[in-house]
Amino acid sequence: MSLRVPALAAAVLTSALLLAACGDDSSSSDQATDTGVSASESRDYAATLEKLYKGEFTPPPTAGAPAQKGKKVWYISCGQAAEACADSSAAFQEASKELGWNTTIIDSKVNFANTAAAIRRAIAAKVDAVVPFAADCSQITSALEEAKAAGLPVVTAFASDCGEDGQAGEPLFTANMLIKGLPHGEYREAWGKARAEYTIAKTEGRANVIDAAEQTFLNQRLQHASFQEAIRACAGCELNVLKYTFADAGPKVTAKLTASLAQHPDADVVSVGNDFIAAVGVAQAVQQSGKAGKLMVVGGDGGATNWDLIRQGVQTASVPYSYQWGSWSLADLLNRHFAGESTDDVDEGGGWQAVDADHNLPAEGERWDVPIDYRSAYKKIWAGG
Repeated sequence: MSLRVPALAAAVLTSALLLAACGDDSSSSDQATDTGVSASESRDYAATLEKLYKGEFTPPPTAGAPAQKGKKVWYISCGQAAEACADSSAAFQEASKELGWNTTIIDSKVNFANTAAAIRRAIAAKVDAVVPFAADCSQITSALEEAKAAGLPVVTAFASDCGEDGQAGEPLFTANMLIKGLPHGEYREAWGKARAEYTIAKTEGRANVIDAAEQTFLNQRLQHASFQEAIRACAGCELNVLKYTFADAGPKVTAKLTASLAQHPDADVVSVGNDFIAAVGVAQAVQQSGKAGKLMVVGGDGGATNWDLIRQGVQTASVPYSYQWGSWSLADLLNRHFAGESTDDVDEGGGWQAVDADHNLPAEGERWDVPIDYRSAYKKIWAGG
């Protein structure tokens, strides 16, 4: 998720200190180097890039439940200071109005304790459903158990349920959105691989990568693991892993990457799965190194600040997913639950698209979105069509 630079200071760093942290700046565990050793293979790099520029999308559904109007819903944002979280909240509110719901947006302020507290308040308020966005079951387990006991539906997206992706316990979410037909963990892995495919294709199989890998959040660890696996499988590529935590956002990330660039002077790619770090931390290190415009900087989810960095030549590309589409999809999933339909195997579509200076970059002041009219598709379903 991407942060606008001015919003970082208090809204993110303060709350991030409440999250799990790992590793000292000088710890040897922060960095590791691997060189791809798999057999060389013939790759059509141009075709790979063409596919990524076109976008790898699964369309939204064409059938479902008509709007279940009059519902009272609480949506818990992953943190309104984060651009992607704020965009997701606004899109869910937009979809809610189309469905005839009374939806309240709660700001977690990037603090899972706040998410859990909001779920408990939702139980007491006897709302019809609560929607925590991007909070894994393991981070809010007790609150989810209480919601289940109280019969409060909890529907989510961009989160792994208990019992999934290495988390302990039994599933607790009422419904968890499938993107491109994939559960959250598998989707994150596929998304991370797409970023690696772009990196390999742009360097024609000769990428020397520093992967700035966030360690606090499970979704980030999943996509970085997949990215790293793909780079290792590239015979002509080299991988250097730089670990950081969300609490390091800002000067600490800048210092870590500055040290890594000095340690690996031949590195020609910096990869980051969370694009707000590209804007607040990575960009500063790249500029200070004097390598802006020489290093490829490949981000993971895009945002207004990142599009500006691409225009300035500081960031090279991003491979974003439309969080707006995700929120409309999430509203559709919850609407199906309200209608008594099964939500187990509903593919809400989605995907990603490579964006760089020459492809898919939105005009200055405009937002990027997918070339698919998902809003009309959902409106047709909800109208009973």
